[in-house]
Amino acid sequence: MAEEWRFSPKPVHRLEIFTLLSYGLAAFALGVLPIPWKFKLGLLSILGISYIYGVCTRTSPCFPGALKTVRWDGQDRWWLHLASGEVRAARLLPSTYVSNWLILLRLRAGLRGYSVPLLPTSHNGEALRRLRVRLRGSAHSSEN
Repeated sequence: MAEEWRFSPKPVHRLEIFTLLSYGLAAFALGVLPIPWKFKLGLLSILGISYIYGVCTRTSPCFPGALKTVRWDGQDRWWLHLASGEVRAARLLPSTYVSNWLILLRLRAGLRGYSVPLLPTSHNGEALRRLRVRLRGSAHSSEN
């Protein structure tokens, strides 16, 4: 019988700080561009809405589309449990990143993409190690 893994995304403070700095620098760059203020305000509004939407979809349990749990059934099927209670089938994208200190799962469910960062400090180290080995093994087998 295949092993099943469940991961609940947890806030990753380093990534949150990096995201905030990135959006802040983008806002600063917009501020110094020599374009009319109307365009600056429009672009800053889009930037702010994008940041708020990203924060809500990653961390807010009140947002119905927020990801609560990622489940892998051991047979290369991924399931996303959303805050609304909906369970959606997903597929693992080739852009998934696997390293010793970070696994960034890139999943697609329908038209929507999800990025799930998994760090050893915020999850069970042994389960992450087994997932890392499994993901690296499936990457090598798909290349052949």
